[in-house]
Amino acid sequence: MNHPKREEWIPLLFGEANADAKQWLEGHLRDCPECAREISAWRRTVGRLDAWKLPKAPRTKDFSFKPVGLAAAAAVIIGVFMIG
Repeated sequence: MNHPKREEWIPLLFGEANADAKQWLEGHLRDCPECAREISAWRRTVGRLDAWKLPKAPRTKDFSFKPVGLAAAAAVIIGVFMIG
């Protein structure tokens, strides 16, 4: 039996297959228990991923440099080179 390639299933899984491809792939699923099992597992996995809620990321402190801090750092560096 000539099985569709994995990448040919993706549009069907995500509801983006054109009418001809959808008809061909669904027909193959009716005739091929091996592919039907595989695609069923993929659909379950996609469903689980869609249902997965990520926890909110904890807020982190903002360690970005402020202009005053940059000016102070530049002054220290200039002072070190002028002394030395």
